[in-house]
Amino acid sequence: MRAEDDADRVRELRRTAPAVHPALVHEGMVVLNRRGQVGEVLTVTRRVASVLVRGRRWRRRERWSLESIIESRAA
Repeated sequence: MRAEDDADRVRELRRTAPAVHPALVHEGMVVLNRRGQVGEVLTVTRRVASVLVRGRRWRRRERWSLESIIESRAA
C-alpha cells in the first residue's frame, strides 16, 4: 500500500510541477521530463532541447520541448 501511495505522489508531482526556466537548461545537464524520462542535454535552442536518452541496452536522441522539462541538474 505504501509503495502505491509513493507512486501516486510521484505521478502527481510530474503532472503539476512547473517547468524549469529555459535559461537554466544548457549543454551537459541531466534533465527529467513530465513522462519521467531522464536524459543528458546535447544542444539547446529557444524552445527545444536535443536530449540523449539512455536505456539499459539502447540510447536515443530525442527533441524535448523546454516546457516539458521539470527538473535539471548539472552532470
